[in-house]
Amino acid sequence: MRRDSSFTRAASRPTTASSEGERTIAREEESAQRARRAAEICQERKCPYVIVIDVRQHTPFVDYFVVCTTQNRVQSEAVVDALRDGLHDYHHREGGEGSDWILVDFRDIAVHVMLPEAHRFYDLERLWGDAPRLPVGEAARVT
Repeated sequence: MRRDSSFTRAASRPTTASSEGERTIAREEESAQRARRAAEICQERKCPYVIVIDVRQHTPFVDYFVVCTTQNRVQSEAVVDALRDGLHDYHHREGGEGSDWILVDFRDIAVHVMLPEAHRFYDLERLWGDAPRLPVGEAARVT
């Protein structure tokens, strides 16, 4: 399923491209860069596992999921704070302090910050198993 660019929240972003196709490509490249930057922020905050999942063909709401595992709730909050400071276009957060799973919405990307137990239980990688992954450097598997 390919979504129509008029349905995309990110479609209103200004670009220097001259045609609709070029604007779409530029927007998708920007989303991929932002997803990689979110993954880097998670890695900088010592998350033991980080992956980027390309969900553009599967959902019209976001382009990428970034899934990271933290070791404790304090680290989860530090990751969320760093993401909000390091990326523009913060939209909202789901999951309060003390949550096992926090979703941070940046409109074109959604970052899932999870404790290991929640990560194993919900197993988003299996759920989105047919979606491509973006390389993000060294990442360890959840054990």
